[in-house]
Amino acid sequence: MNCFNGNGGNKYNFADVLQYFGQWLNTTGDTITLIGQAIALESDRQQQISDQQDKEQQLLDQQRTQQQIAEMQAQIKQLQKQIENRT
Repeated sequence: MNCFNGNGGNKYNFADVLQYFGQWLNTTGDTITLIGQAIALESDRQQQISDQQDKEQQLLDQQRTQQQIAEMQAQIKQLQKQIENRT
């Protein structure tokens, strides 16, 4: 079987090479896009985790502050009773 196709016997001509190169670039671009999307999704997930941790920390701080206020109010009432008992 003769591979001669009018271009000097080359199996692939320049147009075929360009087409394969273009397909390769397209596939590479798609792969890079998928990787970028995966990175973006992971980044979003990490941000959501961080936001949730921040909210939990704020809630914990608020609860601690409320507890401290309640303790101070109890101490104030106790001091007021002591003052009333002295007079």
